[in-house]
Amino acid sequence: MQKSVLILLTFSFSCLLGCDFEKDKSHFSDTDNQINGKVVAIYDGDTYQLLTSNQQTIKVRMEGIDAPEREMPFHQVSQKYLSQLIFQKDVIFIKTGEDQYGRSLGFTYLSDGTDINLMMLRSGMVWHYKRYNNEVIYAEAEQKAKEEKLGLWQEQHPTPPWNYRKSERKKRDLSN
Repeated sequence: MQKSVLILLTFSFSCLLGCDFEKDKSHFSDTDNQINGKVVAIYDGDTYQLLTSNQQTIKVRMEGIDAPEREMPFHQVSQKYLSQLIFQKDVIFIKTGEDQYGRSLGFTYLSDGTDINLMMLRSGMVWHYKRYNNEVIYAEAEQKAKEEKLGLWQEQHPTPPWNYRKSERKKRDLSN
């Protein structure tokens, strides 16, 4: 398992350096909801902690994507990839709301406008969370990653996190 994780990380990182990732700046210009800060913790492939310029911490849940849960295959790979992209880096977060757990929802960009949510999809490290996001560029990025069998799409039929969470809830309910 560790060897496959290392190979995948090496591949993903080299792709990051060599691939021309399209920049989606559709949310980037929303300066009213813009929060600048440094990423100080990575929780998984779609959640991190942001230290704002006024020294507040915000738990961020990246909109439009859903990463593997802790017990799922590719969880660590997804988490490490996000870490490579943004850990200890300054980012621009465009807040779109809050989720049921009080996390800030939104889109994450590097200072040059690179859409990190989109990069996670293009690398095959997350699913497009179509239930809450209908952006065509995200759907296309996921489809291309599937076709190229990148990241979690190396598995024949990877279980989406929302199905995994549902089955885990059923198991808990049955055991009570």
